[in-house]
Amino acid sequence: MKKNSFLKSGSYLLISVIFAKAIAFILNILCARFLDKESFGQLSFIRNTVAMFEGLVSGSNGNLIISSLGNKNYYSSIILSCSFYISISILVFILLLKTSYGGFVLIDNYSFLLMIAMFLSSSFLGVINSIYIAHQENKVLVISSFFSGIVSFIICTLLIYYGNYHGALLAYVVYFSIDLLFKIYFIFKKVIRLNFSRFVFDISILNRSFQLLIFTSMSLCFFWYIRNKLVIEKNGLSELAEFELVYQFVTIALLAIGAFTSTMLSKISNESGILIKTIIISLVFGFTSYLIACIFGETLFKAINPLYNDIGTLIPYAVFIIFPYTASSIVNKFLIIHRLEYISVYSSFIAVLICSCFFFLNKPLSAMILSILYCVYYFSVTAISLFSFFILKKIRPN
Repeated sequence: MKKNSFLKSGSYLLISVIFAKAIAFILNILCARFLDKESFGQLSFIRNTVAMFEGLVSGSNGNLIISSLGNKNYYSSIILSCSFYISISILVFILLLKTSYGGFVLIDNYSFLLMIAMFLSSSFLGVINSIYIAHQENKVLVISSFFSGIVSFIICTLLIYYGNYHGALLAYVVYFSIDLLFKIYFIFKKVIRLNFSRFVFDISILNRSFQLLIFTSMSLCFFWYIRNKLVIEKNGLSELAEFELVYQFVTIALLAIGAFTSTMLSKISNESGILIKTIIISLVFGFTSYLIACIFGETLFKAINPLYNDIGTLIPYAVFIIFPYTASSIVNKFLIIHRLEYISVYSSFIAVLICSCFFFLNKPLSAMILSILYCVYYFSVTAISLFSFFILKKIRPN
């Protein structure tokens, strides 16, 4: 397997992410343009719920899939681990619907089916992307993302324009599904050859994933709970709609940062200076996105939809999430490299406790409070993780 340099490999991954996620960005803008605030807020709640469960699957397995390449029974271990988390997630989905918990009271049966389809396609897509990164086949990832992006852009735009709320939901399902089909086609053609006759019951990734599950699930579940509380409050859907629209600027920066931190994880043993390069590149993307959002964001959002005319005060707080997230992402992958995932678990638990205290002391809930909670969480995780790592190094130098 030919090894690309860190910058070249990371750039390929960034380009592939841009092709794929630029479509999602456009979909969000189109939804904000053609849906009213309440409908866009409800759509955002469904997407956030799907993202939470997809995050449990990919967050528990994604980094381990990248770092475990070359292990015995690699693919068997991936299949068993991901199947376990997907099955559990679907059961929880059904339970939340049957009990009409929180925002689920707003979800009809048709929307629920689309939600499940969105979850399955996005979860499998996350697993496939991690396998591409593990094999350092980011160039192939660019090609598949390009073709899937063109096809999904045409179909999804029509669905949103003519289908209103349910059309928008279906558009997201189609977006993930088309991307998944192209990625599956290219991965079997260009990257891997599976032999199911030699499938072995291997749970090595599943065993390691439980610690990362705790790290991932605590934050995802906590912030989903906050969104759920926001949705059922007066004007909550409108508040959530404003936050999600501003969060698009955060997403743009996180695409770049995620591309290079994932590349760092796959190439850390092959090149020197990877950590410093990752930090510099992440800061460049972070500061650029923050300045653009603060200068042009308010004008842009008003042009998208005049209903978002009070969004200016929210922008600096919501977009600032980029910086603590960047630090947390780099530190988390650094701990995985050193096989110290358990530090992330403790750090996340303590950070959620800190945010919980802040949340219960600051009411009523709003998009501004949600932004501050994100910043407090990521800063806390980073600080606690680094402190624990250096203390551990002093106690156990080797």
